[in-house]
Amino acid sequence: MSRADGSVIKYVSDSYRHLHSIYGVGATVGFAATGLAAHAAETALMQAYLEKRGLTGTEVESLKRALVRLREVAASELRSMYQRGS
Repeated sequence: MSRADGSVIKYVSDSYRHLHSIYGVGATVGFAATGLAAHAAETALMQAYLEKRGLTGTEVESLKRALVRLREVAASELRSMYQRGS
């Protein structure tokens, strides 16, 4: 996602929109922390998305950290949901 060609720009754009959707629906479906973690990942993509470019090295590292956190938070909320029997 750090090159400057059209396919990378589309990937950044698609990823941003998917993360934005998770952020938007998270609280609605009872996964508020997952939504907030998705928002952090979305934020890592925001500047590149707005500027229609690939990610810088710093942005790549920030996105990686945010995605790890998103995975951890989503897994935790899913476990809680199953334990409650929802």
